Amino acid sequence: MAKIYAEFGIEIFDNSIVDDCFKTMHILGEVTKTETKRKTVIIDYCTKVENIVDLENLSDPLCNVIEPHEKVIKSFLDKGSDKLYASICFVKTSDDMNDIALKINKRLIRLTNTLNIEIEFDGF
Repeated sequence: MAKIYAEFGIEIFDNSIVDDCFKTMHILGEVTKTETKRKTVIIDYCTKVENIVDLENLSDPLCNVIEPHEKVIKSFLDKGSDKLYASICFVKTSDDMNDIALKINKRLIRLTNTLNIEIEFDGF
């Protein structure tokens, strides 16, 4: 088991779309907005940290939140594709890594394919 959370994040390279991005991401629930040292803005939606063995325990709840708003998010991502970078990332927050399964389910693959974004892993 390992402590992991999933995040759907958008890094914005053009300040003219920050407010639109925040409004779009806010339909998912609570989001954070962070300015980087590179003068970009990151807007993130995160799941809670969970002690899991299988990533599906996080990917299904993340899909449950994003899928109802898939068309709105896709439209925003397509419209601003040259001004942003979006991805879904699984972040390991604990140093222990015992028997964690990195299998990615078809539902998450379909969603990331539709949104044309990548799946990343941090801390693995």
